[in-house]
Amino acid sequence: MLMEASNAQVEGEFIPSQEYQGINLAALDIYCRGGRTVISQFVAASKLLQQFLIEHPNKNTARLVGTVLFIIEGSLLNREFIFTGSQAIKEQIELMEMLGVGLKTKEVIIMLIDLIHKEMPLLQQIRATHIDAMRD
Repeated sequence: MLMEASNAQVEGEFIPSQEYQGINLAALDIYCRGGRTVISQFVAASKLLQQFLIEHPNKNTARLVGTVLFIIEGSLLNREFIFTGSQAIKEQIELMEMLGVGLKTKEVIIMLIDLIHKEMPLLQQIRATHIDAMRD
């Protein structure tokens, strides 16, 4: 139905995600067992995340961080189906996802997204170590 809309178009190109030994690191996400392990290790290793979680307690930190990562890394695919209102719908869905994992305000959501962006090198290192361990 959306593809048939007269003002719809596909815009942008795919941006390659970071890979390690031929594996897209974003594949280790909240939706697979290995990804949940990596996210738990990431939360345990990140002092910035630990401080954030002290200030903004959450019952399920792995789900919280995994959801934010899914939103961040989903945006690496810089290709969108654009139609009237599509940006507003995307923003509303992302906001509902974040509220669903326990964040209360848009400001706190932005703070956590920025924090995770800063900690991405640590996450990618943990993911690579996990891949090495699986291959041994």
